[in-house]
Amino acid sequence: LLPAQCVVCEAVHHRAAPICEPCEQQARELSSALACPRCGKPLPDPEQPCGWCRGAGVRPFRHIARLSIYAEPLRSMIHAMKFHGRWWVARDLAERLRRKREVSALLAHADIVTAVPLHWRRQVQRGFNQSELIARSLERAKFRRVLVRLVSTPPQSLQDSRASRMKNLRDAFALVRPGAVAGKRVVLVDDVMTTGATLRSAARALQAGRPSSISAVVVAVADPKGRDFRSL
Repeated sequence: LLPAQCVVCEAVHHRAAPICEPCEQQARELSSALACPRCGKPLPDPEQPCGWCRGAGVRPFRHIARLSIYAEPLRSMIHAMKFHGRWWVARDLAERLRRKREVSALLAHADIVTAVPLHWRRQVQRGFNQSELIARSLERAKFRRVLVRLVSTPPQSLQDSRASRMKNLRDAFALVRPGAVAGKRVVLVDDVMTTGATLRSAARALQAGRPSSISAVVVAVADPKGRDFRSL
């Protein structure tokens, strides 16, 4: 009955989506860019090896599929969801992910879809786990909550190096349902990947259950060097 306000630029609009048409155009351009299927980083030339991972990917993941790089307007959409209580943005982000061929292929072949968990204190403070909302919206029938976060670590964004990010998350996760993932193809969902430390830590916990493979789906991939992928 009332016009909506864009969660990115705050312009009034009459669309069903959480963003206005100009921001929508930017989001479509971002999501149409090519990405490395192994690490999710930008891939300027599909005929050439990925300049970021050289084809090695991010261990132990078989594939990493993403919507876009961590740039506007996706950055503001994620912030609105995580830090301003606009949890419904997760449904829109999941729909955008589902329209990506790489994501739909991973979901179609997955046996289990799960999410990187928040520590219970942080989830109480926020009111929801944004990664779980996205995962459930992506594939409700295959979603299983199999991981828990044991340690309430400082935010990864406060860590100033790859080593400190890995140390911050050492033994942070545990697998509570090993039998649920045994021999299964698991897809792990998170909102933003920077160095991959959070995803790798969660994947190590999943490996205790001996899944046949682990892949990841993320909304956005951020440049760990803070250069917006303008240079290696």
